[in-house]
Amino acid sequence: MTLAPEACRRRREALGLSIYQLSRLAGLEERTVVRFESALVRPRPVTIVALRKALSRAERERAAPDLGRDPATCDTFGESDLRNRR
Repeated sequence: MTLAPEACRRRREALGLSIYQLSRLAGLEERTVVRFESALVRPRPVTIVALRKALSRAERERAAPDLGRDPATCDTFGESDLRNRR
């Protein structure tokens, strides 16, 4: 599983996400995303996985914006929320 810095930036921008927003979705420090997209560092595999998952999740939500949302509050369910509801 790889993710090139330029591909990450293109996907993020296509989704209309800021670096800050992607970092929050991925659970990473903002500077980690900046350094990765700038190709300043070789990230750990766990960082790549976090970015890929965050981008994929954002792409799914963009394709089907009403899935995974509580219609009463319009809040997005987190994975922990979904586990707790089972």
